[in-house]
Amino acid sequence: MNRPLAVGLELGVGANAIYPTALATPMLDVAFAGRTNALCQLDKPDPAGQIGEPADVARLTPFLAHPRCPFRTGSCLTLNGA
Repeated sequence: MNRPLAVGLELGVGANAIYPTALATPMLDVAFAGRTNALCQLDKPDPAGQIGEPADVARLTPFLAHPRCPFRTGSCLTLNGA
């Protein structure tokens, strides 16, 4: 989906996506309330062995938006601790 969007945009305008793994957010807490074992299973397939933080996504975003990174467009970056 990002590639066709990037091709259709004006030169110099980037279109990238970040696909994070499970992130420690209030929504995750609500979804797994009372199911501690299921929550513990979320970090098993993650290479880092932990649930990500919203700050992990926030640190990647400026890189994708930086003007010195014009060649990176149409990308889908998986943020999974690897």
